[in-house]
Amino acid sequence: MVSGFHIPESAREALELKASLGEGARFLGGGSELNSQTSQEEGIEDLISLARVNSKSIEFRGEEIIIGAAATIQEILEAEELPEVLHRACLQVENRSIRNQATIGGHVAAAHPYASVLPLLIALDAKLDLLDADLAPISLGIPEYLDGAREGLITAVRIPSFPADGGAAVAQYRRSTIDLALLSVAVFVAKKDAAVSRSRIVIGGPGPLPQRLIRVEESLEGSTLPPREQIESMVREQVRAETDSRATAEFRKHMAGVLVAKALTEVAS
Repeated sequence: MVSGFHIPESAREALELKASLGEGARFLGGGSELNSQTSQEEGIEDLISLARVNSKSIEFRGEEIIIGAAATIQEILEAEELPEVLHRACLQVENRSIRNQATIGGHVAAAHPYASVLPLLIALDAKLDLLDADLAPISLGIPEYLDGAREGLITAVRIPSFPADGGAAVAQYRRSTIDLALLSVAVFVAKKDAAVSRSRIVIGGPGPLPQRLIRVEESLEGSTLPPREQIESMVREQVRAETDSRATAEFRKHMAGVLVAKALTEVAS
């Protein structure tokens, strides 16, 4: 049960609070994730609001797009200067009420299987800016963050600018327009002439964390895109899926293949 709500004025104060309050403390961004968890997750005693700590800024700096961790999904969607594929990923988030509340920092930190934007950030090789407990800045890839202890405070997401020879696409499956996503797919493809020179293929939803399909990427490199049926088969062979109350592992594998083939075909066209 939550018994304390704290509104620090700085990153230093937020991190000090987190350290002093212990394992029962959670950072609070927009609250869309934590508000749904507090009635389910035991042991949350204190919430530390980041409303006065993190930036909402969205800017281009050199070869990067830098999005402050407090920027909401809706604000990213409405930033006209950002790539269209990022707008499309944001639009996949369930509804505008959630998009108005959810922050990009919280979206990454929560790392739910149904996260709609997270697979695209990984496919675009985005990096996280964090501050550790001593306020030392850290730059970390999202897979490394998710696979690690997830410590520190996310302050920004950095997305590399698209190379001239590259493109990206997203695809998603959900049972209804208001349902959480069952599967979210994002692909990035760079081509030389008509052949794939490099790619990143990421699927969210088959298991607890997004999966990158490296063997499929290696199979595509140096050749033109194979038929959709072949892509679907390669994806089904590599993706690791689980059965739960929402879908069987077999259905998730099938739909993963369909969605990846759809997204790759879109980029290649």
